[in-house]
Order: sequence, then C-alpha cells, then structure tokens
Amino acid sequence: MALPLNDGGFMRSAFRSQVVIVSLWVAFAAACQKTRSLDDSTKRSIDDVTAQVDKLQKATSAIRARIDVLPESLSGLDPVRSKLSSIDEVLGVEAARVKWLSREINAAVASGSKQQIQSVSDTIRNSVEGIKGFAKVITEVSEQLASFEQRDASDHG
Repeated sequence: MALPLNDGGFMRSAFRSQVVIVSLWVAFAAACQKTRSLDDSTKRSIDDVTAQVDKLQKATSAIRARIDVLPESLSGLDPVRSKLSSIDEVLGVEAARVKWLSREINAAVASGSKQQIQSVSDTIRNSVEGIKGFAKVITEVSEQLASFEQRDASDHG
C-alpha cells in the first residue's frame, strides 16, 4: 500500500514531527546539562565550605591550646577566652549547617527541581561569605593572644 504524496502534506507533517521531537530532545539535553553544571558547581561549593569550616575549627583548636598553657590568673585574658568559645560554638553550628546543606543539595538534585537547587545554592553562597568574616575574627583573636603570650613570657623570663 503506497502512501499518498500528492501535495507533500504527509511528508511535511512527518518532517515537522521529527523536527519538534529533535528540538525537544535538544532543549531537554541543554536543561539537563545546565542543571548538571549547577549541581556540580554547588557540590564543589559545599566541599569548599566544608574545607573552610574544618580549617577554621583547626585554627581555633590551635588557639585554644595556646590559651590553655597560659596561667588563669593572667589579667585581661577572660574576654579572649570568651570570644574564642563563642567562635567555637558558631563554627560547630556552621559545621552542622554544612552537613544539612549537603543533604539538601542531594535532595534537590534527586528531585530535579531547578528552583530548589538554586535556593540551596544561594544559601551555600551566603555561607561562604559568612565564613570569610570568621577567618578575620580568628586572626584577630590570635593576634590578641600573642600579646598575652609575650606578657606571660616576660613575667616568667
């Protein structure tokens, strides 16, 4: 049975259907690629935040060890101890938040929701900015502690 090709309508219709299917496939592939690159960059960001929090926690541990060897009677040291304790507490919360964000981005990727992925990505970017401020505060505490260490050394030296 031969198909009627009298005006080319059937062929044009079949060609248009194929073009539509190919166009949809290309659009879907592009959307998947964009989502995948967003997913990858977000996952890299969460890894970066995790590394930054770990680094800051190690820095505060080192400062804590320096404080612990100083005599408790050293005047003026209590505010530095208090500030360090506050930083430790906030970094602990940030570490938990990073773990939560990691689960959230995995759930967003699994759902395929671009809006959810974008929302988690924005939260991660905000975390990165907040952590940058903590590095400065930790450096300040370390510098403040150095003056107490010098004073203690001169008292015992």
